[in-house]
Amino acid sequence: METKTKKWSTTTNGNLVVDSEGYEICHINNKEDRALIASAPDLLEAAKAIFDPKTIHQIEVGSTGFVVRCALLKNLRAAIAKAEGR
Repeated sequence: METKTKKWSTTTNGNLVVDSEGYEICHINNKEDRALIASAPDLLEAAKAIFDPKTIHQIEVGSTGFVVRCALLKNLRAAIAKAEGR
C-alpha cells in the first residue's frame, strides 16, 4: 500500500490510546473499548490491503475458482485479535 497509517496502542499504566509517537488519541475507561479503538488503524490498513491489487498474494483453491489471499488474511486476523484485546 502506498501510505502507512500510524499504529496506535493502549498504555500499560492508564486509560489512554496513543499513537506511535506517544501522542494521546483518546482517554477511555473501558478496557475492551480501548483495545478496539487502538486497533482501528490496523483494521483499516488490513481491510484496504485485501482490495489493493499491488498487495494481493493469492492461491487457487481446488477447481472452484475461489481465491484465498493468504498473507493479507494473516494481517487481518492479527488486527482482529488486537481489536478483541488479545
